[in-house]
Amino acid sequence: APAAPTATAIPELTAEQWRSDLRFMAAEMERRHANLYHTVSREKFQAAVADLHARIPTLQRNEIVVGLMRIAALVGDGHTRVDPRKDEMFGFPSLPLKLYLFEDGIYVRAAVPEHADLIGAEIEAVGGVPIDEAIRRVSEISSADNPMGYKKFAPLYLNMPDILHALKMSPRRDAAVLKLRKGNRSWTETVPAGAIEPLWPADTDVSLVTPEGWVDARKRAQPIWLQAPLDYHRLIELPEQKALYAQINMIDGFKGQSFGQFGEKIRKQAEATNPRAVIVDLRLAHGGNHDLRDPFIREMIKTEDEDTRLFVLTGRGSYSATEAILVDLDRLTGNVLAQVRQAL
Repeated sequence: APAAPTATAIPELTAEQWRSDLRFMAAEMERRHANLYHTVSREKFQAAVADLHARIPTLQRNEIVVGLMRIAALVGDGHTRVDPRKDEMFGFPSLPLKLYLFEDGIYVRAAVPEHADLIGAEIEAVGGVPIDEAIRRVSEISSADNPMGYKKFAPLYLNMPDILHALKMSPRRDAAVLKLRKGNRSWTETVPAGAIEPLWPADTDVSLVTPEGWVDARKRAQPIWLQAPLDYHRLIELPEQKALYAQINMIDGFKGQSFGQFGEKIRKQAEATNPRAVIVDLRLAHGGNHDLRDPFIREMIKTEDEDTRLFVLTGRGSYSATEAILVDLDRLTGNVLAQVRQAL
């Protein structure tokens, strides 16, 4: 799992310092982005910047940060973001829960032991706000390429009281009031904020990794694909299934092995063992260096023959370099491409 966060002194900024940061952010977005207005109009973007600029003196720190997140999300792509998962200066603690958005609602899938009774409960409202409206509000501050991205971020951001407070779903920044349902029981519970979670790795999705010592809805052991999220290249024989399992958790080199060399390793192992299936699992690969993909793609094409089929697993966090690989594999191989229900 990612390293535990260290205590970081978060400076108190004046309203003018925040305004200076906002001006800098807007100017740099305009200067650096290849096409900043591909989704949002220039007028709407500038109006959002002006609105936050005017309101800064009346806002608390977390409300200003969420305002910056909203402006970045307006651009409409996953790479343009202000992201509490990646910067320790946010200092936003999470609830001691792990949530997941299923087809029929958001549920508590894991919790610290003292809140284990909440596992399996559906969240019907947050701070009195119905869950569909709560999801809409956090989606407006989520930077994503497509609807899967919003489904991914909703459980993460609804789990942060600072964000809930800024979006008018909590009167306080140190707790959340959840309306819950489990079976025939419905109740409201105030859940205090927990710790500031460890920062995410650069290009690996760890949202479904359950911290050590927590209680998980899964009664069985952690599934193979969540056992070593920071082991970015894994190759495992599954002889009973006559399969070769290759997990890629970041599109880059790892431990002195280039991405193309890992593809070559997969291909050679497939030639040696002749499995019925070569499974390439990209569910935790949030991205990486897309310029490295061609040698890997060539090797994957070679793994298939008359009795070996390529299967590719993707998830809600698949975007950026991972997305490019998925497009290439779908176009150039006979693979079976599947989006898997990640929490199962």
